[in-house]
Amino acid sequence: MSEVKFEGQVALVTGASRGIGAAIAQELARKGVKVIGTATTDSGAVKIREALAAFPGCDGRALNVTDAAASEALVDAIAKEHGGLHILVNNAGIGDFGKRLHEIDDATWAKVLDINLTGVFRMTRAALPELLKGGGGSIINISTVASLVGIRGLSAYAASKGGLDSL
Repeated sequence: MSEVKFEGQVALVTGASRGIGAAIAQELARKGVKVIGTATTDSGAVKIREALAAFPGCDGRALNVTDAAASEALVDAIAKEHGGLHILVNNAGIGDFGKRLHEIDDATWAKVLDINLTGVFRMTRAALPELLKGGGGSIINISTVASLVGIRGLSAYAASKGGLDSL
């Protein structure tokens, strides 16, 4: 089995300032991918930039995936700066950790679904034209086992990831 060649590819990784997203960004960069990782804050973007500093062409950017126009603008900017986009990793997410279903207010429910599910839709919609220009690409959506089994205190999170699994 031959190893996948990543040299020269460009990836956008949402939620790359910590945890799984940071690990994915680091591993892709180690394999020669130009990684642009996102965080919701400027300080998070700086953290990504510093973590990827050893890898040429990699960067951190601030992005709120609930902002469709900003998502489209970032994809366009990446394509212009790097000549395309080859990989999208939808990792950004939040949870309602510790709250039972009857304790979740409408605003929390809406926010979790807007980031975890609708944010993935927005990012994918923005990235698809660029991915297709290059003859195709990869979209990786990060989900959780909580989408498959009931876990107390994760109602909105599990529902959003279940929707993501279906997407």
